[in-house]
Amino acid sequence: MLFYLQMEHFGEMTIDVQIQNRIVSIAVYSHFPEPADLKGQWFEKLDSALGEMQYSLSGVIWKNSTVQTTRGIPHQGSFHTGKVDIRI
Repeated sequence: MLFYLQMEHFGEMTIDVQIQNRIVSIAVYSHFPEPADLKGQWFEKLDSALGEMQYSLSGVIWKNSTVQTTRGIPHQGSFHTGKVDIRI
């Protein structure tokens, strides 16, 4: 799933959420630098909340989106894994 957000503090950002076999991985693309507490407090809260729903968090990656984008989608091809649980 891709989310295009306009945040007051972080500005425009793209969130790529991939879920497969109840394992969630998140990539955040933003021009803003990674928050210092992302790996600590926020990661633990998200991991705990997902665990309550029987999901597990494999990781959160913050990427500087200096890469040229089209409608917020980085031109890296990182969104195509070849496997999906549900096709919409």
